[in-house]
Amino acid sequence: MSTSYASPNEDLQLARETFLAGDYETAIGQFGALLYPSSRLAKASSIAEAHLLLGVSYFETGNSESAGREFEEALFLDDTLSLDANLFSPEAIRFFDARKAELKQRAVDAAEKEQVARKQEALNRAFQNLVVLEKRRYWVNFIPFGAGQFQNGQLRKGVAFFVGEAVTGGASVGLWSYQVIKYGFRGRVPRDEVDTVNSVQIAQIGSGAVFYALMAWGIVDSLSHYEHAVKREADPSLRKDLEEIFDNQPTSSLQVVPAFGPEMTGGALRWEF
Repeated sequence: MSTSYASPNEDLQLARETFLAGDYETAIGQFGALLYPSSRLAKASSIAEAHLLLGVSYFETGNSESAGREFEEALFLDDTLSLDANLFSPEAIRFFDARKAELKQRAVDAAEKEQVARKQEALNRAFQNLVVLEKRRYWVNFIPFGAGQFQNGQLRKGVAFFVGEAVTGGASVGLWSYQVIKYGFRGRVPRDEVDTVNSVQIAQIGSGAVFYALMAWGIVDSLSHYEHAVKREADPSLRKDLEEIFDNQPTSSLQVVPAFGPEMTGGALRWEF
C-alpha cells in the first residue's frame, strides 16, 4: 500500500480555497504549516502571498498583532503588494494599508538616519584630518611695539617689546613736547635754564635712541622667527564651516573637502587666513 503526499504548491492552493471560503481558523493552520518553522515554498512570490493571506486570516479572527507581523513579512518580500477590494474586507484593507504606510515611513526614517550617520562620520574624519595654515604677513615684522612677535605667537616677548618701546618712545616724545610747549619751536631759553634744558634734551635723545634700538631689535628678532605659513590645530568653530560645506555637497563627494579662505586652492582640507 502506497501513501501519496500533496506538494507545497497543492497545499498552498488548498489553503487559498479555504481562505476564500471564509474559514479563517482552518486557513491559519494551513498557511502556518507552509511557512513555519521554515518555509516549504520555493518561490518568493508564493511565500509573500502565503504571509499576506495568513495576515488577513489573523486579522479576520481578531488577532491584529499577528496580522501586522505577517503583513510585514509579506511586504518585506514584495513592497508592491496590495489588497483587492473585491476579495478583502474594507477593515482588512485599511489595516494593511496603514501597516504598509508605517513600514514605508520607517524605511524612509532609517535611510535618513543612516545618511546623517554617514555624513557625521565623514565630517569627523574630515575635521580630524583638517590642516589649518595660518598665513603670516611679511610687512608686519617691520611694525614696532612687538607686532612681529605677536604675529609669530611669542606673546610674552611681544608684551616686553610693546612695554619697552611704549615707555622709551613715550618718554622721548613727552620730553620733546614739553620743550616745544614751554619754549616754542624757535623759542629762546633763559640763561638760568640752559643746563636744565640740556639735561632734558639728553634724556629725550637717550630715550629716543633706546626706542629705536628696541624697535630694530624687535624687527631683527621677528624676522629671525618669521614663517610664511604655520600649521596649527583646527579651532572647534571651524567644524560649523565644514558642516556647511558638507551640506552643500552631494553625498557621493562628501569626502572631498576643498580648501577655503582668502586663497582657494581646492582639493585639500585646509583653512587659510
